[in-house]
Amino acid sequence: MLDIKSLLGDIGVPFWESGKNVSFGWTTITCPVPGCGDRSNHGGFSPDGNAYTCFKCGKHSVKYVISCLTDWDTAGRLISEYSDIFKYNTNTHRERASSVKWPPPGTVES
Repeated sequence: MLDIKSLLGDIGVPFWESGKNVSFGWTTITCPVPGCGDRSNHGGFSPDGNAYTCFKCGKHSVKYVISCLTDWDTAGRLISEYSDIFKYNTNTHRERASSVKWPPPGTVES
């Protein structure tokens, strides 16, 4: 779970937990996404902090929204710092299709 309230508070972003445009359990902010034009608190983080949506401009990744408030590298660091499940790994290993055996071992060929 991402502790979005602590993260926003520590970087000085005002947020709301009740009132106009706030769904139960959600944490809302004035949407920082470029081009949104939000003048109220239309941007919302889900109760677990793992999702973000804006009533005006739609869904965005949490990292992208935080990067609009800071920068991309800082956003990744903050999310890792304030979360117990988000881990961003830029060096993921992907198996090449040419190295995959088909059919998989242990299956019966027709």
